[in-house]
Amino acid sequence: MSYRNPKLVLNNKYASINSALKNMFESIGDTAEDFVKHKQEKEKKAEETINKRMSGFEKEEAAFRKLASEVGEDIVSDEEKQSYSAQVEENLMMIRDNLAKELSNQDLTNSEILKYQNLALQDLNNFSNQLLKWQLATNEYLEAKKNKWNEEGALLPGKNNEAIEMIGGIMDDGKSNFFLFNRGGADYTLGQGNWAIGTMEVENGFPMMDNVVMFDEIAKTPDGEGFFNTTGGLHEKQLKQFKNTIDTFIKNKDERFITDGKMDKEKLSQYLTNSPDGIKLVESMFNNPNDPDDKSNYIGYLRSKALEEEITDLTAWDAAVLENRGILIDSLILDAYPFEQLDQMEIKTKKDKENKNHKWKVKQEEEKEEEENKDNVSLNEARDQVYQGGFNLE
Repeated sequence: MSYRNPKLVLNNKYASINSALKNMFESIGDTAEDFVKHKQEKEKKAEETINKRMSGFEKEEAAFRKLASEVGEDIVSDEEKQSYSAQVEENLMMIRDNLAKELSNQDLTNSEILKYQNLALQDLNNFSNQLLKWQLATNEYLEAKKNKWNEEGALLPGKNNEAIEMIGGIMDDGKSNFFLFNRGGADYTLGQGNWAIGTMEVENGFPMMDNVVMFDEIAKTPDGEGFFNTTGGLHEKQLKQFKNTIDTFIKNKDERFITDGKMDKEKLSQYLTNSPDGIKLVESMFNNPNDPDDKSNYIGYLRSKALEEEITDLTAWDAAVLENRGILIDSLILDAYPFEQLDQMEIKTKKDKENKNHKWKVKQEEEKEEEENKDNVSLNEARDQVYQGGFNLE
């Protein structure tokens, strides 16, 4: 077992410290002014190091600031642009300060420096993408608002309702009490950047967020898919498909739908409403293959048939017409065959021909019987006249 003298070890340690301090003061000078100068030089060198390490981020930050300004032209009104710009800067400062704090460590290795730089750029990129998605959502909202309630493309509830309320409050109502914030708040660290927008009210002296939209939820919307539900409709392709099916019934003289040589619209309506094949045909014209609960095409088509100029409660109106399948079917038939074309068609089935031949034979027999009756009447009248001396037989 080895033994080391504790006192000797401690003496050697402090001897080394004293020697190091002596060498430091010899290199910078013995006076207080020399020490202050040395400290300033060290701070300047540290600042230069941080600035060098921050230079890549600052370049990307400048590009983001320009982008955010352009986005602001679309997502806030003129009255709110100053507030928006200030909030963008606050969020940028949060990233920048956290990065500067990490990079101020002079002992970082190159890989550690690169790690922190990448985390900051990751957050900056995330902030950029989320703002761009919000811009797209705002523009989609504003385009939908241009359409009347009974036109295709009108805004519908049901998808991202909080965003509809938020954008409407900012763009339509001019609300300036919105806040753009990093969801990490004071606990934010590099690599955890995630943003949201909220509106705040003060109730009984206490601040209260009355609506919040998480940008990452909006950003999940796949490219090419709408952020909101809007009214759809029935396009020419679908209507042609529908008409072709009925034309096939007519061509084939399908007796399921024919009464007295005419297409029976009541029978056709029952088929489209109740039979599996009929239901499938209608659904293929209106259903969203990606969302079976999406009724936007039905609603848009039925709204376009409305006679009303204005509807007070659109939600109730939509529910009522969706429940009444007959309105949908009657409208489809009328669109496929305008001007009562279906009523004017004559369709002769084999059964009709058989019935016609039967009626003709019956009529022929009736006419023959009538002629025979006439002959019998004439013969009887002649006999009566003989009996009554009406004829001179000499």
